[in-house]
Amino acid sequence: MLESLSLQGIAPAALAPWVAAAAGLLLLFLMLRPRPQKVDVPSDLLWTRALQRAPNPLLRDLLLLVLQLAILAALSLALLEPHPQDGLQGAEAIHPAAQADRIWVLDSSISMGAVNEQGNSRLDRVRTSILERLEDLTGAELALIEAGSRPVLRAAPNSSDRARLRLALEQLQAMEPRSDFVAALDRAAALKTRQPGTPIEVFTDVPDAGEQLSRWHQSRAARGLGAREVLLRAPFMLRPNLAIRAFGLRGSEGIPAEEEAFVRVANHSPWPATTQLSLENESQVVGQTTLRLQPGEELSRRYRFDPLEDLALLARLEDTKFESEEGILSDALAVDDIAWDFVEPVRPVRVMLVSEGNRYLERALALLPKVELDRLRPRSWNRAAAARASEADLVFFDRFVPQGALPSRSFLIAPPWEQGPFGMLKLDDGPAITDWHREHPLFSGLVLRDLEVRRSVVFEPQLGDVALLGGPSGPLALARESAEGDRMIAWGFAFGDSDLPLRLAFPQILVNSILWMREGRTGQAAVGQSLPLGDEITLASGGAIHRLDRLTELSSGSGGEHVGSVLVGAGPAPLRLPGPGLYRVGQGTSARLFAQPVLGSVESQLFPLPAQDVQPLPEPGEKPAEEPSSPLWTLLVLGGLVLLIFEFGLWVR
Repeated sequence: MLESLSLQGIAPAALAPWVAAAAGLLLLFLMLRPRPQKVDVPSDLLWTRALQRAPNPLLRDLLLLVLQLAILAALSLALLEPHPQDGLQGAEAIHPAAQADRIWVLDSSISMGAVNEQGNSRLDRVRTSILERLEDLTGAELALIEAGSRPVLRAAPNSSDRARLRLALEQLQAMEPRSDFVAALDRAAALKTRQPGTPIEVFTDVPDAGEQLSRWHQSRAARGLGAREVLLRAPFMLRPNLAIRAFGLRGSEGIPAEEEAFVRVANHSPWPATTQLSLENESQVVGQTTLRLQPGEELSRRYRFDPLEDLALLARLEDTKFESEEGILSDALAVDDIAWDFVEPVRPVRVMLVSEGNRYLERALALLPKVELDRLRPRSWNRAAAARASEADLVFFDRFVPQGALPSRSFLIAPPWEQGPFGMLKLDDGPAITDWHREHPLFSGLVLRDLEVRRSVVFEPQLGDVALLGGPSGPLALARESAEGDRMIAWGFAFGDSDLPLRLAFPQILVNSILWMREGRTGQAAVGQSLPLGDEITLASGGAIHRLDRLTELSSGSGGEHVGSVLVGAGPAPLRLPGPGLYRVGQGTSARLFAQPVLGSVESQLFPLPAQDVQPLPEPGEKPAEEPSSPLWTLLVLGGLVLLIFEFGLWVR
């Protein structure tokens, strides 16, 4: 009978000695109890003769003993707390020692590193809870799976290897970019355990963990797999967090040449927050400002500053405070308060003017801030000058066109007749300016109405040429861009042959021309690359990964904490960088530099999840089993009470 029951109370082996002792005491009481002495008296004579044929009084004592033993048996069975096992027999019955068996799945994503006001992280609290439970799980079969980007079996099912399990728990860190706990559930369900259907206990703070678990159950049902008992644990309270969602550096295309930084900060909490945003390098604070963010708000800031000699820059959030009803709260997750990026070295604005003398153009260029102007006479044009011109952002050729190929960024002003790469139709005296290409970057936001020109070349446009200025006689200015990215402008008249230098549009046209020619050529390649969190890199055989603690280690070629490597002879291997920071990958001249920030990750959202136990879903078309209204042990207790009342009635008669 007991084979079809689940005994959840006192173990039978522990209860048996006490039941035997109680039964022995009842027998001794029956045998050794004092009996009254029989004395014949006249008043009793009639009753004695009338009851000569009555049953033996010993039968009454034996009946009382049987009732007392029945009461003892009922109460003893009730202490075992039997429950029906829904008909499971033999190998499918739950083994008493397997009731405490567990497969633990632990989320190791970055958000599990969020701390409470006492400084304890979510992962620390889960670790402590499991370690405390280990003391009471003697003989249980336990396994541990880390649910990061990929599931990792940290401790296989083994009832005796507690040291390995403790070591795996202590070494677990919350540094994974995300938690794929569904894949971890598949890994857990595939483990071979001593009893089928060992419960899986999941500790995670994934926001949609309940929905993902439901889909996992449905997927198993669709594949014809049995239901599994999964306990979803998410006992984490709401914690405030301010995060840098985006950070990037680039060389500015404006005049003067500057560095440009973009920062986006998000408030992932229901409370207003204040923080101090700093942009820092190894030696100084480049910029600092105080930000105030409302609940759920995101702020974006752009900063410009002079070109830096440093190789990298970091954005940092400090002194973050949240104003709640209970008082001031601190930021719970520090890893997303810092973001790194490499500086893109900015090239200064370089302009070359090849002219016999053009006072309008020279004076206008001299007014532009921090523009390096290289003046050159046409007769001094040679190979060295051509090499310098190839490095310039824009080369003005004033009434002169050199022989051979032109620099990739050239501006021809009143070129001599039939010289240069642009076809010419005629020379026109007093041409009328009737239209201009307002959408072209050269004339963005400018007005050139009633422009007077004394004399100009009329160009013959080719396929792909864009007319900038024109009139009834044809285009007076053209722009050309090749498939290789070369850009050229041909201006049919000298600036001194028009009233253009007297207009406000003149210096703006020069600025727009420089910016259009400079587009895409503002900076040199950065020394390193920004790598999104979770992306893999390929590391050659014998290579190593070092986390750099200081910006000065970027250029030293050595130093830093060793965090990964590939054995010699193992061949190239894909590896993931272990969390945010600066890294040197590889050795010697083949080393590469990477920055890994925490950007745009749901791991920064530390909203609360209710603690819950999710039971296995029923198979499709199967009705969930109803629990009996009255457990068996309750019926046994009631039966024992009824027998006790009946036995007491017989005793007092």
